Amino acid sequence: MKNRLYLSIIVNIVLVSVVAMLFLGGFRERKAYVVNQVMFESFKGQQELSLELEKLQAEHQRKLDSLSVMIRSGKGEASLIQQYEEMAEYFTLLEQEISQKYTEDLWKQINSYVADFGREQGYDFIYGATGNGNLMYASDAHDITEDLVDYINLKYEGDD
Repeated sequence: MKNRLYLSIIVNIVLVSVVAMLFLGGFRERKAYVVNQVMFESFKGQQELSLELEKLQAEHQRKLDSLSVMIRSGKGEASLIQQYEEMAEYFTLLEQEISQKYTEDLWKQINSYVADFGREQGYDFIYGATGNGNLMYASDAHDITEDLVDYINLKYEGDD
């Protein structure tokens, strides 16, 4: 009789434990992380805007090269040299400004896509691994960078 009582208590404890684990496990938060730099560099929108910036830089360099040829050909008046220096400085500042604006706009778009992805895939949290200490460690099993890159590129191309 004692054995049955002990067995019954043990079975009840096991059942309660299993039910509790199932119940609590059903409320576990779904978390993942993405490597921000990889995602940004793999984003087709970034790649397209990077090409646009390279074209602009090449155009600016052609203009500077033309002035440089004039300066080296003996027509290097002080006004041409000054114009070259001012133009070079202006182009550098303009390219930095455009690059910063592109980067801000791209991150807004990426963040919007990540939010859509998170909602559609049922994530509670998607952390960004930036290498600056925000996410010091995570198992590779939680790395969704590739999935997210595929998703944001499809969204960008309009294949949603």
